[in-house]
Amino acid sequence: MSAANTRRVIPLRAALLLAGLSAAGFSPAVPAVEAAKSPVSSADVEALVAADAELDPATLAALTETTGDGILPAAVLAGTIDKNGKVPALNDVAGSAVSTVSVATPLTVLTHGVSYSFTIALEDYNVTGDYEVDYYILQTVGGKTKAVQSQLLFTGKTTKPLDYWVWSIYGKKLVDSPGVATLVGRVRWGTAYGTQAVVTSKILIE
Repeated sequence: MSAANTRRVIPLRAALLLAGLSAAGFSPAVPAVEAAKSPVSSADVEALVAADAELDPATLAALTETTGDGILPAAVLAGTIDKNGKVPALNDVAGSAVSTVSVATPLTVLTHGVSYSFTIALEDYNVTGDYEVDYYILQTVGGKTKAVQSQLLFTGKTTKPLDYWVWSIYGKKLVDSPGVATLVGRVRWGTAYGTQAVVTSKILIE
């Protein structure tokens, strides 16, 4: 089993640690000039990555702007994949009076050709229904912004107000694209997943 196809799912309120598999794949390439949807679907983001397409201003805005506050992501983190499989882990701190999540130490300097574990934490304020979570990496080089990596963590999961979720996935190998980049964690919900909230973190690819 390759690391890129492994998902670790940590729903805190459910107090379970689940694992699953997903088949990796890209949608057909789309031109950079295509009119952006709001928000841009996960499949469209992966298509932009595959096409190495420059993001037009409307698409960039649709990928980076929060349009609703019903579910809010708290953090997006990149860390080393644990070869021993001990983390991520739920409530593994003996004697703790609060729920805990153990993840690899968050990294901001990432090496191309290496796979990392990406973790997104979020909390539901007032949404009941399905939602999905993805992450992507945006990078601007020479005035041109592109999406250099993207993955859908899951889709069609159900949540309700006051649920708190932490999702992790083993990412694909980073492309050779040195420089500062923005790691974006995103949650989408509502009709056709038409509402989104994002959280970002600066990283450096070397």
